Amino acid sequence: MDGLRALAVLPVILFHAGFAAFEGGYVGVDVFFVISGYLITSILAADLDRGTYSIATFYERRARRILPALFFVIALSVPMAWRWLTPEDLKDFGQSIVGVTLFSSNVLFWRESGYFATATELKPLLHTWSLAVEEQFYVFFPLLLALVWRIARARVLAVLLVLGGLSLALASYGVSHWPSATFFLLPARAWELLVGAVVAVAARTGPREPQRSRGGELLALLGVALIAGAMAMYRADTPFPGLAALPPTIGTALVIRYAQEGTWVARLLSLPPVVRVGLISYSAYLWHQPLFAFARHATVDALSTAALLGLSVLSLVLAYVTWRFVEAPFRDRSRVTRASVFRFALLGSGAMFLVGLSAHVTSGFARVRVSEAQRTVLATAVPSPDRDRCHTIGADYLKPSAACNHFVDRPSWALIGDSHGVEPAHALGRILEPVGDGVKHLTFSHCRPSFGRYAEQGDCGRWTADAMALVLGDSSIRRVVLAYRLNMHLFGEHEFVYPGFADAGSAATRDSIWRSYMGMAEALVRGGKQVHLLLQVPELPKPIGILVFMHADALDRVPGVRTAWWDRRSAFVRERLSELPGGVHLFDPARLMCDAETCAATAPGVALYFDDDHLSVSGAQSVMRALLNDTLRGRPR
Repeated sequence: MDGLRALAVLPVILFHAGFAAFEGGYVGVDVFFVISGYLITSILAADLDRGTYSIATFYERRARRILPALFFVIALSVPMAWRWLTPEDLKDFGQSIVGVTLFSSNVLFWRESGYFATATELKPLLHTWSLAVEEQFYVFFPLLLALVWRIARARVLAVLLVLGGLSLALASYGVSHWPSATFFLLPARAWELLVGAVVAVAARTGPREPQRSRGGELLALLGVALIAGAMAMYRADTPFPGLAALPPTIGTALVIRYAQEGTWVARLLSLPPVVRVGLISYSAYLWHQPLFAFARHATVDALSTAALLGLSVLSLVLAYVTWRFVEAPFRDRSRVTRASVFRFALLGSGAMFLVGLSAHVTSGFARVRVSEAQRTVLATAVPSPDRDRCHTIGADYLKPSAACNHFVDRPSWALIGDSHGVEPAHALGRILEPVGDGVKHLTFSHCRPSFGRYAEQGDCGRWTADAMALVLGDSSIRRVVLAYRLNMHLFGEHEFVYPGFADAGSAATRDSIWRSYMGMAEALVRGGKQVHLLLQVPELPKPIGILVFMHADALDRVPGVRTAWWDRRSAFVRERLSELPGGVHLFDPARLMCDAETCAATAPGVALYFDDDHLSVSGAQSVMRALLNDTLRGRPR
């Protein structure tokens, strides 16, 4: 079984390291679920057969197995969190610790998922969601198994299959309707543990364990192929864990059942290096995510391949130390008694809970960790107060006919764009309000330019068509701003790539996006509107809170990305601006925000952003005032 654990943990580590070849490595967690269900059920079934079943003994085993290494890793993570996390992130880290001690971190991370949630790569304890799923499962499963075993032993397998089928059905439906809840929560994950439980029960109540045979050899090989195939073929956008989770889970079950001693798969999984990795797999799983997350917090630039490989190896080294000096001693009943285990569980949980709660209630110990200058700047890192009310996203989007107006009933300006237009729309409205004018706000998250013959099918395309029709049909609207995160739509996210370059999508896709963008401008010009193109603001290498926290003199100009990098990131757009129709006004925020070396993340004492790519209210005010000044001077492109 240790060899199979190694097959599960190494891809998970390399997946979280960010290696493209292991983009499907997350299915290693599903392999762990099946292994856990199999081992626990085997132990419980043996106890039930012998008449030695004890719920206290069961939880003692779980405590010995899970808690010592878990508390050890968290305890050593706390000083790293203090050193490298911003107060906001330290507060989140504290909430994670509380979630871990209550075995509810999966619920926490489900609730935290959202548009502006911290990137998963930056959450040190994100991986504990799977431990929470297992422990929640083992709250009721031992009792259920004992009950069914005693009153209807012949139907145990049928009960497990029915429960597993219901859970799988929920996962299959939920993956497209409630993807985050389906990924994190027990009801849609229980079937994976039950797959292991079915294998264990079938081995005891069904035919005897199969002897080595050619058919068994092939089934074991098929199992490995299903696991490896999922890891090789799945991507971050693969709908998961619905039916897509069947190949790795069924594959694991086949390996457990048919990789008998002497088979090719058994020989492979019994190789000494493989077994050693499997032996320390639990501690390796605990260590890898904090190491990657803290390293990413500690540097502005993306981690190099060498650094990621080094951290992967370090996670195995620390895993061995943890297994040797923490895990193994606590599993030795001659050294640690049952009473000691339960005392340790109670005291350790209490201590961890208090540490986490303290970080939460003190907002990450902000008073002692943040200077007055940093507080002053971060107080300005705020989004538009109208973001929730006026911005839209998803299938149930706010229709353009119900769009917000800033801050008059019949504005002469409109702004059309994605989430990068929210703060500029609000800021422009505030600037125009004293002269009795305002802005019609039309923004849709993640919606790239999508218009005319190049329109996307779906919500974004329909919304764009309706927004353009509304603006073109409203004679009171004379000026229109187009504000998109264009470089991201063309080339992909910059996160965890900077100072490298994203290169997502194809040349054909980029051409389609650009032609749609030009098509919007052309249609508006033909419709008699004065068009203003607000080019994308420079992105930041890290969220603004991290940059300010890392900068000793926060009241000075805090730098963001290097200007040379931003020039290259924007080259495609700048090279094609000659295609703009005549009379279009163009404003490039980089002219305002970048010097010869870097683009600014803050002006003196003021945050220009509220995350790593969206302008703050203050930043948007500066940009839109400059755009208006250009307009008054009559400076089209």
